[in-house]
This record gives sequence, C-alpha cells and structure tokens, in this order.
Amino acid sequence: MSDFQRAEISACGIGFVADAAGVGGREMVELALTGLAGVRHRQAIAADGLSGDGAGILAPIPRPFFARIGREALGRDLDPARIGVVSAFLDLHDDAAVATAQAAVA
Repeated sequence: MSDFQRAEISACGIGFVADAAGVGGREMVELALTGLAGVRHRQAIAADGLSGDGAGILAPIPRPFFARIGREALGRDLDPARIGVVSAFLDLHDDAAVATAQAAVA
C-alpha cells in the first residue's frame, strides 16, 4: 500500500457541509448530522441504528450572544473575543470533582 493510499484511508470519515454565502442555520446542522450518520463503512452507527457514533460537528459559537447572556448572568461586561464554551459531563454527587472542573474552566 502506498503512502497516498494510507493517507486516504486515515482520512476516512472527514466531510464538510457549508453554505456558499456563509450563512449558518439549522439546515446546516441537519445536513452535517445526515453526513455523519452516513459513514457506515466503518460501522459508524449508534446503538439506535439511526444516528452517528459520536463524531462531532465543528461550528462557530455566537460570541455576541454569549457575551450578552454572560453580562445578564454575571452583571458585568464580557469581551466576546475571550468567550469559550465548555460542555462537560460531571458527577454532580462528587463535589470535589465538580469544584476542580469549575476552577479549571474559570
């Protein structure tokens, strides 16, 4: 097998969905999810037999929205350029682990 063929195999499952005008929206998410679920040649099917296997979608975050929500929640202005989003699965019964995760994010 050539290096080129190896590179092609290792790139399996990569795809892009975009709007030529740069407009995002629910339709883009639906198309991306459909694409993820269609990567069947590597058994990329969840237990429900319909959805993908946990691969993700990379999308820009609406920084002005999060700055506004953060300002409302915290009572101070936030710099939209310095905002990030974290999704974490925490054991809410382990106070020490939750505190450690919150400190790391802060």
